[in-house]
Amino acid sequence: MGTCLDLSGASVTTPSNSQCTGPQTPSTCCTSAGHGTCDWTLIDDTTDCSSSTPPWNNLHESVYGKFVEAGEDSTTNYSWNFVNTGDSNAQCLAGTGNPFPCCTGVDAGTCANYNCNPSDSSLCTGPGVPYSCCTGSAAGSCAGPGTAGPSNVPAPCCTGAGTGTCQNMVVAVVGITLFANVGSPPVENFGHSCTPSSLTLTAPSLMTTADSTLNVLSFGIAQDNSVSRPIGYSLSWEHSISGTGPDTALDAVLIANSKCTTSLHPLACCTGPGTGTCSSATTGVQNSAASASADNVGFQLNLAPLP
Repeated sequence: MGTCLDLSGASVTTPSNSQCTGPQTPSTCCTSAGHGTCDWTLIDDTTDCSSSTPPWNNLHESVYGKFVEAGEDSTTNYSWNFVNTGDSNAQCLAGTGNPFPCCTGVDAGTCANYNCNPSDSSLCTGPGVPYSCCTGSAAGSCAGPGTAGPSNVPAPCCTGAGTGTCQNMVVAVVGITLFANVGSPPVENFGHSCTPSSLTLTAPSLMTTADSTLNVLSFGIAQDNSVSRPIGYSLSWEHSISGTGPDTALDAVLIANSKCTTSLHPLACCTGPGTGTCSSATTGVQNSAASASADNVGFQLNLAPLP
C-alpha cells in the first residue's frame, strides 16, 4: 500500500520486474535484467477522488497485492515510486504564508523549489526571507541545495538557490503486511470512500463470500495525524510523517464461524458457539476518527481463505 501527500497530481508507481537492471538492482527482488519477483497487482486506488466536492487536493492512495514467490523472504525489498505532475502549491490556503512561507494565497505560491537553499546565508534579509533556511539578516542555516518543497523534504532535485526540478516531489508512506493462508484468487471484493476535510474516515461495507474471510481496512489521511481503530480490529501498522503527514494505517479482523462464542458475539454473523452465517455476512461500514480534519480515504477489502 502506498500513500502520497502534498500535490494534486500525485500517483503511485508499483514495483515491477521491468525496473530490474541486474541481480538485486535496484531492489533485492530483482534476479537479472528485466526479471525478478518484483511485480505487484493493483487492487484499488483513489483516482476517482479528484471529482469529490469540495475539491480533493491533498492525498492519493493505492492498495496493491502479491503472492510471496520462491526466493523471497523478510529481507526482500521493493522500489516504490511516487510521482507528481500536478500543483506544487496545492496545500496553500488563504493569506500570505499560510500554512507555509512559500504560500501567497489559495493554491498560489512558489513552493516547488522553496527549500532549495543557497550555499550560505549571506543573501538572507529576515526569518524565512528569501529562503527557508534564513533566520535573520545575513544569518541562517543555508548550506547549499539539497531540500525541497514546503515541508523541507530531502531532495536531490535542487539545482541552486530556489531553483530545481522539485515540482515532482511528494511526501509519501509505504507499508507492507504479510498475510498467511490466503486463497486464490486472493481478493473477494473491495471498495473505498473519499472524504474531503473531515475528522471521520469511512470504509464502505462489503459482503463476505466464504467462511474465514479476512477483512482488511486501510485508512489514509493528510497532515500530521493519527487515526483510531474500529472496534474488534487489530492494528497491523500505522505511520505518520512527522510535521507533514500523511498518516496511514492498516487493520484487520477474521470473520469466521470458529470465532463465535454466543449469538452475535464477537461477530454479528455468530448464531452460537462455533456456529454462524459468516460465509455470507455484511462487514458493515467501518469508521475511524482522526486527530485533525483533512482529506482522507478509507479502503475495505476481503481476502479469501484457503479452500
